[in-house]
Amino acid sequence: MGLTQSTTVSIQPGHYAEKQLFSRSGLVRFSHGSRFRLARELVAPFAGGRLLDYGCGDGTFLDLVKDLFPGALGADVDREQIADCERRFAGCDGIHFLPTDRLVDPEHQDAYTVVTCMEVLEHCQTMCSGTCWSELRA
Repeated sequence: MGLTQSTTVSIQPGHYAEKQLFSRSGLVRFSHGSRFRLARELVAPFAGGRLLDYGCGDGTFLDLVKDLFPGALGADVDREQIADCERRFAGCDGIHFLPTDRLVDPEHQDAYTVVTCMEVLEHCQTMCSGTCWSELRA
């Protein structure tokens, strides 16, 4: 079972999407695809608001919800990842990317209707996870 029409990736897929959502393994496709479909359903009631995807990776989730959240921001610790997203999303007005350390800037305080954090915490070392939680609470 692949992604449904409402969760089809429309930009050039990044490395995460290629590896997980379009995997040769049906189990991997189903596992990751079902999480993203559920996440889309969970954020849908807040459509039209501003979404922050903390740990956005290759921007897969932002691509899947760009019809719901025309004002969205992806933040990631990996600056190369941000540069890749900016290149691939160049034609998507309203979707922007920045490094997570910029989220402390005043314009990001209480600025988002919805904050997502998917497929992130399992990549954080124990001492780093406290920083992630602090940034998400801010």
